[in-house]
Amino acid sequence: MTVFDSDSRNLAELMNPPEEQLWRPEELAAVFRHQLSVPVQFDLAGLDPRIGEDVRLLAVSQGLSLKSFGDLFRHPNPPVKLLIMVKDFAKRTSLSPNSLLPSEIAKVLYYSAIAAAILRCSRRITNLNDASLRCGLEWAISLSWIDSDTRCLLQSCRDALVISDGVTK
Repeated sequence: MTVFDSDSRNLAELMNPPEEQLWRPEELAAVFRHQLSVPVQFDLAGLDPRIGEDVRLLAVSQGLSLKSFGDLFRHPNPPVKLLIMVKDFAKRTSLSPNSLLPSEIAKVLYYSAIAAAILRCSRRITNLNDASLRCGLEWAISLSWIDSDTRCLLQSCRDALVISDGVTK
């Protein structure tokens, strides 16, 4: 029997194993740390070069020193438009089978952008209902490899949702 005689579905499974088998937690931690230090402009420009320029102009016009995803998520008053761009980038990246960024990393960026908008800008930039958002935040908080700043941001958002909808902790 040769590889050509094998069931193509079995071959596809071998060639595309589930993502959780591809990355160990310590590897995801290293990738996430790196991603937080990457210039936002660089990743967003990968989708559309005009977006990269929009990001640069947005930061300059508001006198912001936002150089990275980490800077954006830690900023006390980040531009909502930039958080929306990051959320959209992260959503597309997490759903793309061709993305170089692990989908878990993209999903944490997605929830971080939403959390920063809710907490720091008092704006909701997602159509997710509170239950779905809380579930996603809980998933991200549970990850062993995220940094303490991100975990704190996500927990604070989760807690704000719990308080606002009357559910006790």
